[in-house]
Order: sequence, then C-alpha cells, then structure tokens
Amino acid sequence: KGDQIDLGGGTTLAALHPREASRPGSTDNARSVVLEVAAAGRRMLLTGDLERDGLADLVAHPAKPLDAMLAPHHGGRTSNPPWLYDWAKPALVVVSQRAPAPGSRDPLGPIADGQFPLLRTWQVGAVRLRFDPSGLVAAGFVEPQEPAVSGRSTKAASLVPAGPKALATLLGLLLGAGFCLVVTVIEWGAWSLVMPGRKVPARSREGPTGVPIRATAADGVVLAGSWFPSGGSRGRTVLLLHGLAEDGSALLGRVPPLLRLGWNVAVLDSRAAGESGGARGSFGGRESDDLRAWIDTLGPMAGPGPAFAAWGRSMGASTALKAAAADPRIAALVLEAPYHDLASSVAKVLGRLKVPAPRLLAPLVLLRARSLAGISLDRPRPVDLAPLVRVPVLIVHGMEDPIAPVADARDLAAAFPRPAEVVEVPGAAHANVVGIGGDALMGRIGAFLDGAVPDRARPVGPRGPFIPDVGVC
Repeated sequence: KGDQIDLGGGTTLAALHPREASRPGSTDNARSVVLEVAAAGRRMLLTGDLERDGLADLVAHPAKPLDAMLAPHHGGRTSNPPWLYDWAKPALVVVSQRAPAPGSRDPLGPIADGQFPLLRTWQVGAVRLRFDPSGLVAAGFVEPQEPAVSGRSTKAASLVPAGPKALATLLGLLLGAGFCLVVTVIEWGAWSLVMPGRKVPARSREGPTGVPIRATAADGVVLAGSWFPSGGSRGRTVLLLHGLAEDGSALLGRVPPLLRLGWNVAVLDSRAAGESGGARGSFGGRESDDLRAWIDTLGPMAGPGPAFAAWGRSMGASTALKAAAADPRIAALVLEAPYHDLASSVAKVLGRLKVPAPRLLAPLVLLRARSLAGISLDRPRPVDLAPLVRVPVLIVHGMEDPIAPVADARDLAAAFPRPAEVVEVPGAAHANVVGIGGDALMGRIGAFLDGAVPDRARPVGPRGPFIPDVGVC
C-alpha cells in the first residue's frame, strides 16, 4: 500500500492494498495486491483475488469514481458482497470466470442488475479496455454466441476435406500439436525446477554421521540438517548447500577434510529436499533467507565469535551468493559449478534434451515456475548480485560443464568488486567437479578458506595467515 509506479505517457499504477502489516491469521487472498490504474483522466481498479478482511481494508479508502473494475476472485460469492459495489460505484465491471454450472446461482447478477454493465470472459472472450479522454472503451474478443438452432444441416462432413479446407485442417492440427508440445515442455520444466522430488531420504548414503539440527524459516518451514563440530574450530563454520534434485547427503564426502582443517561443518537440506519441510523450492528465492535463519541457529553452537563460510553447488551456489549479498555474517564463499544466469542454463538443459527453440522456451519455463513457487527463481541473477558481495570468493568449475559453461564462470568471477579466483578442473562436468579434482582441489579450497577466514589461534606472518602448500588443479 502506498507504492506508485509511473509507466510514462500519463499512466500511473498505485497500490491500494495490502498494507505493510497484515492482520493476524490473514489469508494469501486477503493480502492480494489491488492496483489503481489511472490514464487520460480515467481510473480502473484491478482487485486480484481479494477476499475477506482485505475487502474491508479496501473500502476503508475514500470512494472515488471508477470507470472500470475487475470483479475480485473471478466473481466468487465471498469476494463480491453488495457493499463492495456500493462503495466502488463502477461504471463498468469485468469478471474473468468460467461458465456457471447448471442450476448454480451467480452472485454478480443481482448486484449488476440496473447498476452497471457486466462483461464476462466466458461470454465475450478476453476483454480489452482502452483509455480515452472521452471515456473508457471496452470490447470483447468474441461476440456472445447464440445456442445452436434446430433445423441445422446434419449432413456428415467428408473425412478427407479437399482444397483450401484440407490445408486449413492440416495447419490447425499441426498448430494444435505444436501448442500441446510447448505447454508440456513448460509444465515439465517448471515442475522439475520447483519440485524435483525427494528421491533419496536424507543421510541414507554412506558417510559420516552428524548431529541432527533444525531451524525454522521466516515463513514457518522447518529446515533440517546435520552438524559436525570440530574441536579446534574456534567458531569457524562451513555451511554446505546442495544442488537441484539432491539433498545434503550428496555433500557428506566434503565433511572429513574440512573437519581436519579445523572447521565446523553444517550439511543442510534445502527446503522441499531431504528432511526439510516445504513443498516447493525456489532456487535461492526463499532459500537465501533460510540460510540466514540457519546462521541465527548455528551461531551459539559454533563457538565464541563465530565466522561462517558458505559452500554451495550449482543451485546451492546461487543460494549462497544471494545470502552473502544481504548478510555480512557470511565471510567467504566457495561457489561450485555456479551459473551466472538461470535462463541460460535452463535453455542449455532443454537443448541437450533436443527440445526445439530452447532459448525461447526457457523464459516461459521460468515464468511458469515463478507462478508455482510464488517467487522469482531467476531474478536477480547471480551476475547481477555479484557486485554487492565484498567477501573473498572462490569459484571451482568443470571445464566440460554443459549446463554452466566455464566462460560463464569467468564472467561471474569478473563481476565481483574483488574478482573471484577461478579454479578450472579439466575433464569435470557439472556435478563431479570435486570428484574429478580430488585431494588437490580439496587442498586448494582449504587453503582459500584458511586465507579468507584465518584461525585466530594460528601464527600470522607479515604476508597474512599461514596457508599450507597444496597442489594446484
């Protein structure tokens, strides 16, 4: 409420709802955004799915003449009480709704009767509203269709149409098939991003066993992980963040070498993965806030003066980067196989699956994924967030990565205020960077972490903290 956007050309948007502090127990629909669109001296109200106490908050505004109004929540009974229209007094109402079931009662009918014209999308199709100084002109995409009349010819059509009719039929079939393919790809891609499935129960694979830990996200989701304390950490803690379609157990092999280097390790399950709650992931959209909740929880466990480094793989790298851009408690980042733009990586995955026009479909997949997750998966992009991160960053990347090419990793590295160090691993693809890099790569990562967050008990020479001599990959 109170936000305004100037679209230029004399057109403005003003948010009338929701207010900053919602009422306790308020539903998502009650917090629906309500926009006032003003142009050419005319006003229109877009009400979304507003209902319940949100309606009461809206009518608390002083009434102003409305040229047009969208009926809230598809014309549903609980969202369209008569007193709403007594307050709005619209000159025209548009409702996006399906045809009513036989015998059902339409709550908008009695309200509109004699008060205002009512355009229904199931009757007139999509409705276009054109602002004009002389008024607001509304037009439906189709005219209302009359019922079929008796006496219509019942002569059967030929199964093989001839001439232009055959061509039109064939074209229609091809377009229909193409449309179905596009919709299928978009739906499959979007659901794969936000809900890839809990294929392996967390901590079921071989590896060290830690202490189960829990944290509560800002939206109430309970997050799960495992805690591996190091006796000599003095508060230094690495947060391990997994990638898509896996859980924290995929990263357990990193725990023993980090413990030997004197770091506590927290292996974390992302929301909607492993043992963490939540129904859908968001590629860092909400997970970056979850990481801040983890830091709040782990601070007292880490020891006096805790210092945190985040090590994320692929999707986890994006989460770590987003969190570090907003939380100064993250002192160092290790980004394993990061992407600099999710749309580009989605397009590469679609291309590998032989899907036509992957660059055109990738934004549509992400748009659909945003509607499923309720938050953007790809904005802001990692390459856009990098200039906000001022802590040391190490990027480890496979030179044969087909999803996030190494050239993209170099571009991402250059976007940081202090360019990130890039370790390129020959022969490694997207998910096997550490496996191919082996002990030499783990030594390089350990040296980076010790240099970025020194052990305060270790001697510091004139050139900084002691860094062990390790092989370079």
